[in-house]
Amino acid sequence: MIAKKKPYKPSSPLGVISFPQKGAVKKIVEHLPKEKDKLEYAVVSKFFDNLPDRAFSELEQNQENDLDFICVEMVDENTVKWEIELTEFFIKDWRMLDISRQSYFMEIIKVFGEKEWIRNHSILLSDNYTPFPNVNKDAGKALLKLIIETIDSLEDEYKETEDGILRVKKIGNDCSIHFIKNPAIRKGLGFYEGYIGSPDGFNQVVINTIGKKINKNYNKPNGIKCMLLCYSTQNIFQFDDTLKALIETMNNNQFDEVWYTHPLPMERASLNTRII
Repeated sequence: MIAKKKPYKPSSPLGVISFPQKGAVKKIVEHLPKEKDKLEYAVVSKFFDNLPDRAFSELEQNQENDLDFICVEMVDENTVKWEIELTEFFIKDWRMLDISRQSYFMEIIKVFGEKEWIRNHSILLSDNYTPFPNVNKDAGKALLKLIIETIDSLEDEYKETEDGILRVKKIGNDCSIHFIKNPAIRKGLGFYEGYIGSPDGFNQVVINTIGKKINKNYNKPNGIKCMLLCYSTQNIFQFDDTLKALIETMNNNQFDEVWYTHPLPMERASLNTRII
């Protein structure tokens, strides 16, 4: 009898530029598992490893109902059982753009690899789902020049940034730079105040994805809390107060908490934002 093949789920490689205090500047890349259940477990594990001041038991696959995972949280001397539903923010017409970004990464490393102020930072380039122009063409050279000038202008502003805080700088309509200082300096990468605005055009993806989960009206047993955990590997989604308020109205107490996480290519690291 032929064993049933486990379903695969595509994902984008996780990548950042790391400027360590010592040693060479490098790009860190992590490929998530291809099998759906292993990929989802990896994403959720990174999320729970980076929740400050909260203690959860080991994750388990939920065999009791349609929700994906179960775990127990220690609250003072009591325990709270959680069921977690996982969903992905995914833009269907997105294309794999890591190759085009790679050439920009390499040029950034050439310019900033020896600059002291940028040590201990990690940088992510966001393409807003628009392909970067070839770095050797006029348009690519112009964009690269703007990226380098922007990073260079941030020395005084960002060198005093607190550890573990995410900052975003938008360049035109199709490029954003995300800075994280000392991303592994502490457990708990909760960037509640770090984001700036919400990217144009992404809000509808967020609303549609979360709305589908809310409309399923999951059966929530008495005494058990339910969390919706949204994630993406394509890009970093951002949430302003207006979007959070809209999602809370939509939720109508279906989920006790709603979170967004973007896994990072470092051990037990992720960017976490609480929506509700």
